[in-house]
Amino acid sequence: MLMNPLARLIHKFCKFWRVRRSRPYWESLRNIHLGRRGFVIGNGPSLKMTDLDQLQGEITLAANKIYLAFDETSWRPSHFTVCDDVLWEKIRDEMVSHFPSVSSPWDYTSQPGIHHRHFQHLPWDLEAPADGHAFSMNVADGLFGGFTVTYANLQIAAHMGLEPIYLLGCDHHYKGESGAEDEDLMATVTDQNHFNAAYRQVGEWVNAAPLAKMEKAFAHARVVHDQGRVQIYNATRGGYLNIFERVGFDTL
Repeated sequence: MLMNPLARLIHKFCKFWRVRRSRPYWESLRNIHLGRRGFVIGNGPSLKMTDLDQLQGEITLAANKIYLAFDETSWRPSHFTVCDDVLWEKIRDEMVSHFPSVSSPWDYTSQPGIHHRHFQHLPWDLEAPADGHAFSMNVADGLFGGFTVTYANLQIAAHMGLEPIYLLGCDHHYKGESGAEDEDLMATVTDQNHFNAAYRQVGEWVNAAPLAKMEKAFAHARVVHDQGRVQIYNATRGGYLNIFERVGFDTL
């Protein structure tokens, strides 16, 4: 449904205010970890709690229901992000007890008790050649969605100067949801696709994962890697994300 002129004006003002309010925060993080390596943590079934234990003291970026791991590890992420609007409404009350702050798109409803670090999504053409243009190195100006929070966290990691960046737990496989080409499509959970059996319940409605579109986004990140702008490697134990060069987590 189209918004009336007043609603559009309010919508535009809220975006301007939230993005502007968060800009000093993002500018303060620009290259703050220059020269340090970083880890972007996925929530796939390959993620091991023993691996998270080894990441204490490292700069790590995690997302969504990663807090389900906290009973099994003393590790805590350095940075927490949510980019799934359906999931946001499910966990917004619960996450307050686990995190002091959260990074999210500007239009997510603020939650009392937690500091919000808003960013704006930049528009881009999925069908454009993967020339690396859809990978932001400055989150203060915005970042590209990429249809997965992992892609957002890769850009945040690059913004902070982390290099190399290692992916861990990014299985890139959603049994029962594969083939979704519409990012607005809803799916019913039929299988467990995460590190914790409580992550999703059978029959739960969730945003489907458009894997083909994710891969087009990751292709931009791979070009950025090949151009030498930021080095990105996949340290996931197995999985299906083969766009990035593989490294063994245990060798790190």
